[in-house]
Amino acid sequence: MDQEVIYKALRGEATPDELEQVARWHSENPEDFQRCADEVHMQIDMMELYGEEIRPASWIAVHWRKVVRITVQAAAMLAIGLFVGGYISKERTYDMLAEQINTLQVPYGQRLKFTLPDGSSVQLNTSRAYSTSSWLT
Repeated sequence: MDQEVIYKALRGEATPDELEQVARWHSENPEDFQRCADEVHMQIDMMELYGEEIRPASWIAVHWRKVVRITVQAAAMLAIGLFVGGYISKERTYDMLAEQINTLQVPYGQRLKFTLPDGSSVQLNTSRAYSTSSWLT
């Protein structure tokens, strides 16, 4: 027997067919009927105490919404954390590359001629140096 039918019968909202079904169930299995009726009475008493509509199995919908809400919040926090972590990691990488400097030192008595990545050429005389950040080379 469905608790919803007993609930309707006790609230006076059942159809004649449902009332007949409840009466038949009561005559066939009075112990099971009494146990189920007690549960429904307790739900009705709770509704009167708290002024809420509490129907059988309605707690599933309430808890389901809460689980979905918490899951969405956790996913949003994870996405934000990954974004911020990736940004910080990228910034650290650029900072480390900018700190690395390559230096070309021309030995005494020699000259050095080379071409930069942008196509310009540089000629260094004796005892001169050329320094650049490693990410530019």
